[in-house]
Amino acid sequence: MIKKLLKNDVVKQFRDFGIGPIIGMFISMLTVPVTTRLVLPEEFGKSSLFTLVQTIFLIVAVFGLDQAFVRYYNSKEFSKEAVLYNSFTLPLLLTIILGLVSFVFMKPISIWLYGSYEKELMLLFPPFLLALLFNRYAYLILRMELRGKLYSLLNIISQIVSFALLLTLLLFFEKTFRSIILATIFSTIINTIIVFIITKESWKINKKYFEKELTKKMLFFAFPLVPATLISWLLNSFDKVALKVWSTYEELGLYAAAFKIVALLTIFQNIFTTSWIPIAYKWYEEKKPNELYEKISSLTSFIMTFIFACVVFFRNVIVIFLGESYRNTTEIFMFLLFVPVMYTISEASTVGINLKKKTSYVLYATLIATLSNLLLNYLLVPKYGAIGAAIGTCISYIMFFFTRVFLARRVWYKFSVVNLLINTFYMVGLAIFVFFGAPKIIELALLVIIVITN
Repeated sequence: MIKKLLKNDVVKQFRDFGIGPIIGMFISMLTVPVTTRLVLPEEFGKSSLFTLVQTIFLIVAVFGLDQAFVRYYNSKEFSKEAVLYNSFTLPLLLTIILGLVSFVFMKPISIWLYGSYEKELMLLFPPFLLALLFNRYAYLILRMELRGKLYSLLNIISQIVSFALLLTLLLFFEKTFRSIILATIFSTIINTIIVFIITKESWKINKKYFEKELTKKMLFFAFPLVPATLISWLLNSFDKVALKVWSTYEELGLYAAAFKIVALLTIFQNIFTTSWIPIAYKWYEEKKPNELYEKISSLTSFIMTFIFACVVFFRNVIVIFLGESYRNTTEIFMFLLFVPVMYTISEASTVGINLKKKTSYVLYATLIATLSNLLLNYLLVPKYGAIGAAIGTCISYIMFFFTRVFLARRVWYKFSVVNLLINTFYMVGLAIFVFFGAPKIIELALLVIIVITN
């Protein structure tokens, strides 16, 4: 029965939802060397701050209601139209307000981000925010409808458009952060228009779908996620802020370039999360056995640990893709690999927190990890720069993972953690060996042990 369920549900969805991101990964493999060869680290660092602001916006605007949309989509108590309406209207209002605020204060915001007044970029920011919001919900609709092939196709188109725009602007406009940001803005708007047209039948935004009881339930579910997500943003972003404040734009650029390599591994994180979460909610509604969740957790732990080991083993080959100015990012991206790896494994093993609607527990785990991140960056960045930020982020994500595991076992059921502990031990050991220059044979031995013991 288990094999049948895994074959019919998980494998099929992983395949359909994974095609697009995997092809997108290969496109990104072209984007990274092109960008790092045409743009200096300082300019790359400035563009990374724009990504930072984009992330903050999504956290504040959606107010956790995008996750409420996912949680209640398959609910038999409310219609899908009502779920969309009651989860989308507040984020839309917040987006309009934030767009107006960014317009009114665009000069000081621009100077803080880029060190100069970039009027054109700031004028494009409000429509970019609207595009981001509609893009987020349109893709969520595709996810929850399990339209994996279409989801993948749109991802591929988005990556191609983004790469074409970036290359064109860098070659024929200017080789600065402005070209990177403009490519992001225009590709997002184009992609949003396409995906909105495709999902237009689902966008039945009408006040007749307003349901007070549903709104209260969604806000109750989403509210703990807002501070948790804001703190999560701090966890994910303070390293870059610390580098801007206590280091240099060059160190920030090296760090951002290392994250570009890590983003390739983040593809697997996105594939898993996109495919797994809707299935987990569906299984829970259908009262599937807990052993199914454990099998997914063990399999995910092995795959992500194996990928981590392979990327570290072939790190010198991967770094060749970067230009000469970025060659010393090897140790940085090795520690940053823990971000997508630990997050992905935690999504597999701690899904019970959301299934039991104990979203406040996410806040506790994120808070502990963030406080450690703040302290470690404060201690390490001024002296060690980008490598210090990477080590601090690595330790914080390990703490985040095990805190979530402890809380999930408390609220859900006492699932086994032996496999999770062993694989984490392997990854930390491998990172330490590499950092201190251990022979390649030790790396290979650890890689073989990971395969054998799993």
